[in-house]
Amino acid sequence: MVHKGDDHGAYCLKSEDGNCSRPYGFGIIRQTITDDSSVEGQQYCGINESKTTCEAVLKANDPCSSATECGSVPGDAVCDTVGITGPLCSYPCADDFECTGTLGCNGYCGAP
Repeated sequence: MVHKGDDHGAYCLKSEDGNCSRPYGFGIIRQTITDDSSVEGQQYCGINESKTTCEAVLKANDPCSSATECGSVPGDAVCDTVGITGPLCSYPCADDFECTGTLGCNGYCGAP
């Protein structure tokens, strides 16, 4: 995967079959790891890589005292009030469907 254009590791992704769920509703195209060189890029359920990282999504709603506890690279996460609770880890988003659970997006998931 990438974050803001930079390589950011390899991850297992669910094949996009019309059933992507929050927060992995952002369609991404990747080449599969296979011996079959005829396989073109496949569509997968993913995150908005221009906004955040998988690490930040996985730490969403964890208690925190600073953003460095919430992500893996600068700018991929925040430590703030989420809903009415905080401080908790969250991450930048562009759309409600990019957020975990039922949290909405107001710059980041669960922002008041």
